[in-house]
Amino acid sequence: MAYFPLGSGKSLTYQLTALLQPGMTIIIDPIKSLMKDQFEGLVKNGIDGAVYINSSLTAKQRKIALEK
Repeated sequence: MAYFPLGSGKSLTYQLTALLQPGMTIIIDPIKSLMKDQFEGLVKNGIDGAVYINSSLTAKQRKIALEK
C-alpha cells in the first residue's frame, strides 16, 4: 500500500470521481479537520450537495446532514 503526503492530490481524485459518476459517493476519512476543510472547499466551489458527518456535530446537525 502506498502512502502519499498531504497536498499530493488524493482529495481531487475522490472529488472528480464523485462528480463524474451518477448517484451518491461516500468517502470515509479518519481526520475530522480534513473532512470539514474538504467540505468547505467543495461548497466554496459551488458543490452544494456535499455533507460531512463526524462526532464534532450536534445531534441536530447530524440529522440535517443525513436528511440532505
